[in-house]
Amino acid sequence: MLLLVDECFPERLVRALEHRGHDVTWATLVCRSAIDESVLSLATTEGRIVITEDRDFGTLIYRYGLAAVGVVIVHGSELPGGITESGDQIADQIDTLKDSLAGFLTTLEPGRVRQRSLGARP
Repeated sequence: MLLLVDECFPERLVRALEHRGHDVTWATLVCRSAIDESVLSLATTEGRIVITEDRDFGTLIYRYGLAAVGVVIVHGSELPGGITESGDQIADQIDTLKDSLAGFLTTLEPGRVRQRSLGARP
């Protein structure tokens, strides 16, 4: 799966996803400090699903109509150890859901996964 991991995540998550066979681009290396619109545009152009902690991506998609292949919003602050210590756990969830991430805004919370179709725009 093609993924773009936002710069809010540590390298540990990037490596955990790569270890599971995913093609991962890390925003820290390719578009450091870029605005969310640019990150989303890059991911869409390259056919990548965005992995982020930033809930503003939902606003960009549903309110402003920006295109996306898929977006996964991780509520990292709610995970034991936060995003710094939860790389493997997050990678496991993404790997489990991989066939259902394209075309959806997916929210990962401890013990709960929510999905909303990217086509379900007001």
